[in-house]
Amino acid sequence: MKKQTLFFRWSAGLLLLATSLSACYGPFTLTKDLHRWNGRLGRSVAASAPAKSRAQQAKWTNEAVFVAFVFIPVYEVAMMADAIVLNSIHFWTGQDTLAGASAKKSGGKS
Repeated sequence: MKKQTLFFRWSAGLLLLATSLSACYGPFTLTKDLHRWNGRLGRSVAASAPAKSRAQQAKWTNEAVFVAFVFIPVYEVAMMADAIVLNSIHFWTGQDTLAGASAKKSGGKS
């Protein structure tokens, strides 16, 4: 019984080491899209403000959304999904799943 436990521990350790040393940084498309969305949100909210205060309004809107997304772990979940799922798909298939979808929507290249 002790040999089986040792074998499983070594196997789990080697699997963890192999996945952490795969050298796939990945594009982190989901996290970048979330960051871009936050920037566009600030500009769109500030569009209705007076010209003098547009930049200030956009800055405060972006900051409020950022802080809310940190407390409600939106950025953390997006980064984990990118790091574990989406970047693994990108590593093994060579295709960025989210970049393909946004390129189809916009009709441009990713």
